[in-house]
Parts: sequence; C-alpha cells; structure tokens
Amino acid sequence: MKLTPFLLSSVVILASFSQSLAAPTVAASLAFSGAGEHPPLQSSEFVDRALTSFKRYAGSDGVFDAKDVKRLAPLSARQASGFSKSDFERIHTLDLDGDGKVQKDEVEVWARDAFDAYDTDGNGSVAGGEIGAISKDFEPYRANAANANAPETVSIYVGEPPKIPHNTSSKCDFPDVDGATVVFVSKYEAGNLIDLAIAGLDTEADSAEVQIEPGAGPLYVVAQTFMPTVWRVTGDVSRVSRFVAVGINRGPDAGDGVGVSGLTADKVTFVAGLDCLPWTSDEAGRYKQSVELKEKLGKAPDKVVANYTMSTVSIPSGTFSEPNRGTPIDLFSMFPKISSSAAQSDAARNLSIYSPLGLLRIDPRSVVAPTKVQPYDVLPQQVGLLQLISDGQIVEQNGLYRIVKPIRRYPAGLTGALSVKFMICDGVPQPGGSPGHSEVLREVPMIADPVCEAHRG
Repeated sequence: MKLTPFLLSSVVILASFSQSLAAPTVAASLAFSGAGEHPPLQSSEFVDRALTSFKRYAGSDGVFDAKDVKRLAPLSARQASGFSKSDFERIHTLDLDGDGKVQKDEVEVWARDAFDAYDTDGNGSVAGGEIGAISKDFEPYRANAANANAPETVSIYVGEPPKIPHNTSSKCDFPDVDGATVVFVSKYEAGNLIDLAIAGLDTEADSAEVQIEPGAGPLYVVAQTFMPTVWRVTGDVSRVSRFVAVGINRGPDAGDGVGVSGLTADKVTFVAGLDCLPWTSDEAGRYKQSVELKEKLGKAPDKVVANYTMSTVSIPSGTFSEPNRGTPIDLFSMFPKISSSAAQSDAARNLSIYSPLGLLRIDPRSVVAPTKVQPYDVLPQQVGLLQLISDGQIVEQNGLYRIVKPIRRYPAGLTGALSVKFMICDGVPQPGGSPGHSEVLREVPMIADPVCEAHRG
C-alpha cells in the first residue's frame, strides 16, 4: 500500500531520525537535511533505522505497551530520553491492529510503506531529492525534538483498546488434503469496508472475493488476513473441498475476526492465527509459513498468492487485483442525503485513499463464522464519519468534527492516520465505543463554540 508522505509521520520520523531524538542538541545534525550529506538508503537500511529507534521506546521486551506508557509518563523520564510529548503520543499511531501494543512487525509494515512512498523513482533506494523531501516533510518533528524539554500543554484522550470476542477453545487442526490442489492466500487488507462487525463493534472489517475458476480437480484453500475479513467465495464453488480461514493475529482462538460466505458450513474450517499460522508481511516469513503448512498438511502449497492489498483473487491461477487509491468514490449512492461539501471533506478524501472501494454491504445470514456477526450501528472509520455527517449528528468544519447531536458510538478504527479531532458540544453525552487515537475535546459552556451554538435547541 503506497501512502502519501503527509500521512507517514508516525514511521518516517523513526526511520529518518534514528538517534536524532536521543538529545535535542544533536537533533538537527542527525536529521535528513539534504542529498549531499546522506548516502542513499536501501529498504533494509531504512527499516533497520526505524526498528533501532523504536527499541528506545519499547524497552527490553521490544513491545511498546501499557508498561512503557507508565515508564515514560513522567515528564522527567521523557526529558531524560529526549522525547517530546508529541513524539511519545505518536508512537501509538503505529498500533495497526488496535490491541493497545506496538510490536516490531507493525513498525516494519509502516517502515516499508514509508520507504515505498519516498522511493518515487522506484529504483529500490532513497537518495538525492527523495531524502530532501523527507527532511522538508518532517521539519516540524525536528522542532519537536529540539523542544523536548519545553513545558507540555497538549491533552489527548485515548479510549480503551478494542475488545474482541473470543471462542472458548484454541484449535490448530487442519483437515486432510486428500489429494486436492493447495492454494495459500494471504493479504493485509482488501481496500474496502463492510457494514458487518466480524471482530466486535469497535473494530473495522473488510471483505475480499475469492473467485473459483472453472476446471477439474478439488481445491484446498488456506486464506489468511491481518484485517478482520469476510471471504466471499464465488464462481465454481463446487471445486472447493475445504476452505481453511485463519484467524487474525489478536488472540489464540480459532477463526477470530474472520468469516466466509458462499460456502456451506461443512466446507469451512477455522484455525487460530497467533497459535497456528501468524500473519507475516515479508518473503522470509511467507517461506516459513510454507514450511509450516507442509508439516501440517503433508505437502507444501501448490500456489502461494500474497499481497498487502487484495480485493479479489482468482484460484487456482493466483491472479489478484488491488484498487486504485485516491479515485473519488460515489458517496451519493451510499448516503443519498449527503451534502456536496461533505462529499469533498477530509473524511471523503481519506476514504478514497484508504478504502478506495468504499462500503460493501453483506447479508449477515450468508456468513459462516465462529464469532458473532452483527451490523454496525455506526459504520467504521471514514464511512462512519460520513454517515454521521449525512444524518446531521456531526458537523465537520476545517478538520474539526463537532458532535452536535447524540451518537451511539464512535466509528470503529479511527487510529493512526485515520484519527481525527472531535469536539463534543455542551449537553451532548459522551459516545460509546472507542475514539481510537482521535483527540476528543469538550465545548466549555462559558466559551461557546459558534457551530455548536448554531445547532443547539
């Protein structure tokens, strides 16, 4: 997934500065400032610098979680390490799966995306003007580093991490192959959002289509995803002898966060992700997965199809598609009451970048899943923001999302670059759910906000 530079601050600061946040006095000299001062960086070097910097936040166990928040919470602790508060808070945006922890593999995903975004000529290295672009884009963060010891006044509310329902048992049993052709499919995301919660109401979900091509011989499909997903199986489904859906990397239970439509339940098996076949993003990890599958199935996969974004995949050929990002979405078909200004809002633009296929509606009765499948009462991410704007419950102006009428819950998945700024107008109750990494302000009664005032009564 190619991310635009202005959305990459969370990780490029890590890769760019490495040690530059260690002390304000050396921040400027170690930051990227020009092509002549820095040798070209290969992808592996870029990622290594990000990981090296991340270790300073994460501590000895290599995971940034609640104990590190506590360790770095005192101002004196951050000043001793040279962290500004904004640096400290920005680490949370690397939490891709919303479990309240930032781990090495999540940093790697972001770092590789950051490298791809700045490698504008696609030659496999960042050099010259590309390094200059990094320096220019992240000048504000060098300023933050230089002022790490300055008084802190920022206040951000971060809700509880999403809680995902789990089954009571953990399973890692793969059914017999029985001579079928084995196809292993792995993706991070599908490039869309769906109206069904497959991993709880506070977690976004997507859907990818698995198109079964006509032909002879049974197919044994192992499908893996990082994002909670409904796999939609279409085409010559009679060829599928077994569809094994691997759960997401958030818990030990079989089938966490995944569902399958288009097949009868007797053809679907759910296995755990963390305990069984952890998701990975690199070639070495996928090779290891193939070895593990051979041990579990008695044969290696005949076909491996893996990509960060995969909206459709044809089996057994392995042909897949991914959407074009940034293409405007027909929002009026999704929300007939939406205004033209809302259709041009930041929420609409981010939707076209991160979920360019928009919203897909799925009948919950068609989904086979081991966990509860239910429609969202508030749709996830930017689709949810647009839903609330269309319904008149939120007013967006200059990037501030004012909650002018009660809403049942925050849209799920407002983390990282998708986080926004909310203002809850006076008299409006706190919404349910989690705002993710979004900032939440409250209107102060003695200083009335004009937009909130206009919508009262």
